[in-house]
Amino acid sequence: MKIQTIRKINPLVFLFVFLLGLCVHAEEVTVKRVIDGDTFQAKNDQDEFLVRLLYVNTPESVHRDKKQNHPMGKVASDWLVKKLEGKVVNLVNPPKADSIDYFQRRLALVYLGNELINLTIIAEGLSPYFTKYGKAIEPFHTQFKAAEKDARNALRGIWSDPVLTKKYLRLKSKWGQEKEKKSKSKKKSKP
Repeated sequence: MKIQTIRKINPLVFLFVFLLGLCVHAEEVTVKRVIDGDTFQAKNDQDEFLVRLLYVNTPESVHRDKKQNHPMGKVASDWLVKKLEGKVVNLVNPPKADSIDYFQRRLALVYLGNELINLTIIAEGLSPYFTKYGKAIEPFHTQFKAAEKDARNALRGIWSDPVLTKKYLRLKSKWGQEKEKKSKSKKKSKP
């Protein structure tokens, strides 16, 4: 799947999200400042707050422990600055996804016009499809998986670095194991 194909699908995805109606809350905000490849500071009429791109996990670029930072994190951060800084975007928190992370950042799908930034950043190879905060509903789940697979097969971005590839595949395996352990313990505790 080519990136252009993904962008052609986006208006249909946007329409799908819009039609979910009351199940989905959309909010228009201005991107004040990009923090790193998956986080930015946003402002609406009342507040300023941090937003974390849902289903995205770019390499670190501003971590306190400098050893955690990776050059590809700076690439992702620069990409997001060019794409979003100073622009008005729409935030959507889809059903079955967490809305706030551990650091009190809002988790959201981010639309710039009809372009779903979360999907584009994965297609660009700057992030894996990150399911720690819940899997995406359809048709997003299929599109995120396909975008990651295409980026991995083309060795774009993080997938061109064997160390990052190994790290992200290992982390994804741990996320799956974590959820599997929780579901097994729930089954055992039921009478």
